[in-house]
Amino acid sequence: MAKLKVGLMGYGFMGKAHAACYCASKKGEVVAIWDANPALLDPKAQAGGNLPTGPLTLDWKKLKTYTDRDAKKFFADPDIDMVDICLPTPMHMKFVRAAAKAGKHILSEKPICLNSKEAEETLKIVRKAGVKWMVAQCVRFWPEYDFLKKIVDSKKLGKLITLSLRRVAATPGWGQKNWILKGKLSGGALFDLSVHDTDYAYYLLGMPKKVRAAGRKDLVTGAYDVIYAQLIYDKPVVNIESQWVMTNGFQMYYLATFEKGVVEFDCAKPKDALTLTEGAKVSHPKMQATTGWNLEIEYFLDCVQKGKDPKLCMPESSIASLKIAEAEVKAANTGKTVRP
Repeated sequence: MAKLKVGLMGYGFMGKAHAACYCASKKGEVVAIWDANPALLDPKAQAGGNLPTGPLTLDWKKLKTYTDRDAKKFFADPDIDMVDICLPTPMHMKFVRAAAKAGKHILSEKPICLNSKEAEETLKIVRKAGVKWMVAQCVRFWPEYDFLKKIVDSKKLGKLITLSLRRVAATPGWGQKNWILKGKLSGGALFDLSVHDTDYAYYLLGMPKKVRAAGRKDLVTGAYDVIYAQLIYDKPVVNIESQWVMTNGFQMYYLATFEKGVVEFDCAKPKDALTLTEGAKVSHPKMQATTGWNLEIEYFLDCVQKGKDPKLCMPESSIASLKIAEAEVKAANTGKTVRP
């Protein structure tokens, strides 16, 4: 089957991370890149980030590049089958709608946006256009998190009792014009960082009945850059912590306790990051040497090639996760328990 031809929007940190995935893929290839900042369309341009990306082997002599502000020329390119949107959050819905109207399939970065009503209106446009759309909720695909999903679904260790999810990082300084550090644009750590774990909890357990939250929004962006949230289900107990105030480094971590064992993951450990405890037996399962970025992109490419909906990550589920994040903001603002 021929490779899908991908038009990449945005060539900062996430754009480079996604580009590296296509470089390693047998299902898709980047044929065009759009960025309103011409300086980023330089093969030597650097981008920051909190995780390493794969090697970039793009052939810049063959690549088409676009810098037109409205991206009309980019969307009119007949060689592009699919658009991958790695732009600042406020631009997601505008270009998802434009891509849909141009008949292009769409992978867009998380969070889906900052307003669930806007996301729902955009979904109507995508459905009318008849194209595939998936939001890049990479944690659903990250090997260690997929491992936990399988443990929960199989009930291998019995029922899940508690789940703690932690994601902490240094203040991100790599966004163009520091857009990430402006809470009205990024939503702060709650929407840009914590949303990974909020979405993962939804993926595992569905919509919580209620949400409690507390945090600080006077530290970096003016939005919640420290957030502690509790998602209330009948069972289990789910706690989420996210912070953008470390001096350096990055940690994604979970601790899941079951009736018959424990699963723990800490990306900060140089080895044996994943620990499985079954009674008295302790092991360190080895995971596939890849990233959630690679796996989500391969999955979506496969769905598009086969004309299937991305059932593992439908846009409706990303909207549901966004509604939980909105409830976390309301709970933190009011000090009350709220329904998402």
